[in-house]
Amino acid sequence: IEAFAREPGYRTKIAVTTYDHNVDCVGACVGVRGSRIKNIVDELFGEKKIDTANENVQARIRVAMLAFHGLLLMLLGVSLRRVFGPLVALIGVSFLLIDPTVAAHLPVVLTDLPLSLTSTIAVLWAYVAFRSFRPLDGLIAAAALGLALASKHSALAVGLAVALLGVGLAFVQRERGPT
Repeated sequence: IEAFAREPGYRTKIAVTTYDHNVDCVGACVGVRGSRIKNIVDELFGEKKIDTANENVQARIRVAMLAFHGLLLMLLGVSLRRVFGPLVALIGVSFLLIDPTVAAHLPVVLTDLPLSLTSTIAVLWAYVAFRSFRPLDGLIAAAALGLALASKHSALAVGLAVALLGVGLAFVQRERGPT
């Protein structure tokens, strides 16, 4: 057992680790049909929720999520630069990097940060695609929208925003006439 955290009456978290890759440390802690974890539950007066986590796996997940979110922030910077220029891109990404809420989510497996980053990237590239009509821009926008939808089903609203953006830009282009 590496660490032990408790919210009395609600839940307990136990972080376990092993240096032998042939041993399932979570399974060894829980036991067959919960036989070993039952002793811990009894000692905690029947607390209902006990989470066991392999600390090695958790550490690898944190590194992977940090890298994934870093990649998304880089793609956001590229997208902001394409639409607004380098100064806005630098300020926007810098603000996100120093924002404590974003910094707290960087190594964590949650869908909120990937959803917001991929949604913003999708809208920015949709704007570029609707203005330029270049297939590559449309493909990038579609890929970003797909990533947003893969991260959370509420990204359907982003699809609606992209559609409305396209209609709005088409209307503006129609009012201006052929160029």
